[in-house]
Amino acid sequence: MRFERAVYVLHCFQKKSTRGVRTAKTDVDLIERRLKAAKTEYEAQYGPAK
Repeated sequence: MRFERAVYVLHCFQKKSTRGVRTAKTDVDLIERRLKAAKTEYEAQYGPAK
């Protein structure tokens, strides 16, 4: 998804684990919810996102 007229910071964190490379499911779920909310807000403000 691309927002041409805005920038959204959905989530940021510092990876602390030295054993795993996968991002925690809770973080992925949170990012997905925030992306959906950002899309809704963007479309209300600027029209359809590409």
